[in-house]
Amino acid sequence: MLEYFSVSGIKLGWDTLRGLWRFSRRNRRNLTPTKRLELRQKWKPKFDDFLRVNTYKELSTEVIIRNINRLDEYPNNVKLKQKNGISPWFKVPVVQTYERGFMVCLSIGELVSISEDKWRYRDWLKGEDGEKFWCVGFVPYEGIVDVDWEGDKYYDYPHVVCHFDQARNQPYERIMLCREWKFDKVSHFTEVVDIETVRKDSKKYGLRYFG
Repeated sequence: MLEYFSVSGIKLGWDTLRGLWRFSRRNRRNLTPTKRLELRQKWKPKFDDFLRVNTYKELSTEVIIRNINRLDEYPNNVKLKQKNGISPWFKVPVVQTYERGFMVCLSIGELVSISEDKWRYRDWLKGEDGEKFWCVGFVPYEGIVDVDWEGDKYYDYPHVVCHFDQARNQPYERIMLCREWKFDKVSHFTEVVDIETVRKDSKKYGLRYFG
C-alpha cells in the first residue's frame, strides 16, 4: 500500500511539474536553427530596404506592430488601459536593423550617471538635466508572421504581425537604452544598458519614469 502511494505520488508530482512547465511555455515556439535562419534570411533584406529607401527619401519609418493572437482587436482604441499588459497593436518607428531583427524606438528620455556603468532616470520634476538616450526594442525576425507593406485605410504604414511570445508577452527579445550617433547623416544606435537594470536602480532614488 505504501509502495502504491509512493509510486502514485511520484507520478502525480511529475505530471504536475510537467503541466506547469508546459503552462509556462505556452506562448513559446520551438524553432529549429534552420527555421530561424530561414526567417532571418527572408525578412532581413526587406527591412534593410525599407529603412534605407525611406531614410534616403526622408519618409516615415513608422510601422504598426500587431499581435497575431489578438488580431481582431485592431483597430480598437489602444489608449485604454490593457488588463493583460501590452496593447495588441501600436505604432513605432523602425530605427535600425541588427543581426537577428529590427529595432524600434519606444521612447526618448534622459539618464543621469550614478557611476561608470550605472544609470538612473533623471528627476524631471526638479528640472534635473541628463544625457539623452533612446529606449529601443529589439524585435527578432523569427517572431514575424507576416508584413503588409502597404498598410490599410486606417494606417498606411507597414503592418508587422508578430508573435508576442517574448518576456512579459512582448515582441521584443530585449529592451535597451541606447546612444544615438550619426554617420553620413544616418542615425545609428549603440546599446548602453538594459531598461530593467536602470528601472531597478532608479527605484532606489524614488524615480519611476524615463523622461
